[in-house]
Amino acid sequence: MTPTVRQGPASLNLEFYQGDTEGIAVYLPVDLTGAAVRLQVRTSAGAVLVTLVEGSGLQVIPGELPPATPDNPTPTPPSSRINIAPTLPQRDALVGRELRYDLEVTTAGRRETWLRGAFMVVEELTS
Repeated sequence: MTPTVRQGPASLNLEFYQGDTEGIAVYLPVDLTGAAVRLQVRTSAGAVLVTLVEGSGLQVIPGELPPATPDNPTPTPPSSRINIAPTLPQRDALVGRELRYDLEVTTAGRRETWLRGAFMVVEELTS
């Protein structure tokens, strides 16, 4: 079997619940001090539906290490946490649709796409 070396974002599917305000925390192995972080949600045809940025659907915490796990008992820098928590109006605009996203980080003019995948907002049952 031939080894494959792949450049590009990691694949991570995200699922949110319509009426909730909780988000999903992800850790990137990079210090995001001074970085601009942006997550765009698109239809499968590519039309942008929502853009999440810090203060509107995203919270960026530079320098925060991930919690220890059996596979990584002593996390080391660099690391940063991103809380992905679409606002209620953003969730309402996306509920029940087949969507995709990517998450970009721009630092000093250099852009890197860290994550990509399916993005879903499940319709709430209790309102």
